Amino acid sequence: MRVALTPKRLLCDDLLFGSYSLDLGKIESVKCEPGFFGGLFGYGKIILTASSSHRLVISNLRRPHILEQEIFAAK
Repeated sequence: MRVALTPKRLLCDDLLFGSYSLDLGKIESVKCEPGFFGGLFGYGKIILTASSSHRLVISNLRRPHILEQEIFAAK
C-alpha cells in the first residue's frame, strides 16, 4: 500500500481495493495503533474518522505515528 499526503488530501493506493482519497478538512480524528509486535518493529495501523462517520483503516504502515503527526500538521 502506498500513502501520500498533499496539502488538501490523503491519497491511498491499494492493490486489492484500488486508489481512494480523503479530504483533510473532513477528517475529525486520527488514531495510531501500533500493536504489540508493531511497536517492536515500527509497524502499525492508522484509523481515520471523517465528518460523515466514515471510518478508514490503513494498516501495515511503517512508522504510523509519523503519518499521524503529518496529518495533524497539514490540517
